[in-house]
Amino acid sequence: MISAKELALALKADARPGDEVWTYDSYLHGLQFYTARPVDKLVYFVGEFHYAQRDAENAPRFGDDKDVRSLPRAGGRTFVAMKTGRRAHFETVPPKGAIASWREFGPWSLAEIRAR
Repeated sequence: MISAKELALALKADARPGDEVWTYDSYLHGLQFYTARPVDKLVYFVGEFHYAQRDAENAPRFGDDKDVRSLPRAGGRTFVAMKTGRRAHFETVPPKGAIASWREFGPWSLAEIRAR
């Protein structure tokens, strides 16, 4: 399975207003389609969005590990989708105890980060 559909449908069922959706080191093209919501931040991914990153209005939607270290957000949970192979590295980035759960969907993983 390469599709992000299963992950996206699980996310759609769980995400509430105030929650954010981020991707880490990749971009799951079906995520916006299946969740009917935007990806709020792309961490370590520019790819075909290089033109959007240059626009001052969109630049804050692109980030790095500094953004991940600033989690959890006060306003809601942050769901971070990534390739399962990036999970081991990603677990070392957010503050200890910030990752509330992990779910795997074939090649994709979804971390939920929330305030304690």
